[in-house]
Amino acid sequence: MEYSMITDSNGGLVVHGRSFAFLMDSVDFLTWKYNPETSHYWMKFHFESKEVRLKLRLDDVNEILMKWKGITFNPDNYKNGDKYELDKQR
Repeated sequence: MEYSMITDSNGGLVVHGRSFAFLMDSVDFLTWKYNPETSHYWMKFHFESKEVRLKLRLDDVNEILMKWKGITFNPDNYKNGDKYELDKQR
């Protein structure tokens, strides 16, 4: 899916596609799932009453995460797609 990210006149990050546009500030949280058959990720942008899905490469996932919250996702750090966070506390 084609998309672009631009900064609006107020400094907010806008994700824009052919049939949608939204401010990243209005996103409640993100989820993503890897599809090994296509080597793409489905990223879901969750809002209070709606969601938007994009089919992305890992580079695109990390570009969005970095611009949104300054983080990156490394799939090598996660087993079976999920990381058990409490495991470090034992």
